Amino acid sequence: VVDELLHPIQKWPERGPIDLVTTITSYIEGKTVCDIGCGAGDLLYEMRRLGLTDNIIGIENDNFFYDHMEAKEVVDREFLIRANFTEISIPKADVYLLWVPFDYYPHIIQMISPSIVIDCIQGGEGHKEIMSRLTFIEEITYQYDERPYSEKGKLKNNYRGENWPLQGERTITVYEKTKDDDSNSHSNTSDI
Repeated sequence: VVDELLHPIQKWPERGPIDLVTTITSYIEGKTVCDIGCGAGDLLYEMRRLGLTDNIIGIENDNFFYDHMEAKEVVDREFLIRANFTEISIPKADVYLLWVPFDYYPHIIQMISPSIVIDCIQGGEGHKEIMSRLTFIEEITYQYDERPYSEKGKLKNNYRGENWPLQGERTITVYEKTKDDDSNSHSNTSDI
């Protein structure tokens, strides 16, 4: 039985940058959003819960998340694609959220359709060079407070290998990809 749309962190206590959703409302409202490296899909779930968009797609291949969702009997994540994004056609979207190690950014940027790209993982060697392929729109620093969603003191972030405090400040950067990469000669996105 699909339960009511609860705040996702009530079911998934290990991933909670939920405050990002209200920070990027102007970019996602009424749009098709694809979250690459979406974990358990909490950000997408929150977008739907808030009525911002029903057109949500999450791509994640880490069994850690799927095993945890199965153990908690989470049944409302039909929007998740369990796949390695380097091995599939990335679905077309108006907005892409990037939550993967920076090493994958060149591949993603080449494979996605023209869109808004929200870079949620900052830094890494060559980061500025790769992102310079896109048109910079803005950098957003936002306050977040995940204390109400957790009793643990830290949230697990298994991609960066470090813990984020439950309260503080994060920065994302918004870009626009205005055209397909000319070096990519085959169709690289798919309609869902």
